[in-house]
Amino acid sequence: MKNFFLLVIAAVALAGLNASAQVAPIYYQNTTAQNNTTTFINTTNLATPILMDVRKQNNVVLFASLRGTTTPTNSYTFGWSEDGSTIVTNAADVPSKWIVDAPSGITGNRTTNLATLGHGYLVVVAIDASMQNTNSLKYNTKIQAP
Repeated sequence: MKNFFLLVIAAVALAGLNASAQVAPIYYQNTTAQNNTTTFINTTNLATPILMDVRKQNNVVLFASLRGTTTPTNSYTFGWSEDGSTIVTNAADVPSKWIVDAPSGITGNRTTNLATLGHGYLVVVAIDASMQNTNSLKYNTKIQAP
């Protein structure tokens, strides 16, 4: 009988340890970086670069949506920033251009996953549009529940 009580106490203790070791749920935050009509054709350096806060992230998910009168294509040029103000575009680890097109006609949606490589901010410094189009650029980051 004594062994039985010891087994019950040990089982309750282990169950308590298991419950306390559970990982907090992870939620994703969807942030709109840009939502407007691109009126420029050819490569345009943005007067105000699009700054995406990716601190404490291993990866960032980008989602682009565009709509034009025929088959639009946008090309996004990136840079990195550690502090949100100094932008580096010529480092070896800066992602290459991301091309988003509309293969099915006038609308297109694309998603990509970029490694942040420990940088604090992903920056869109230029957009090259094949035609005037309405576009949206969003990014997702992981956040933990409070």
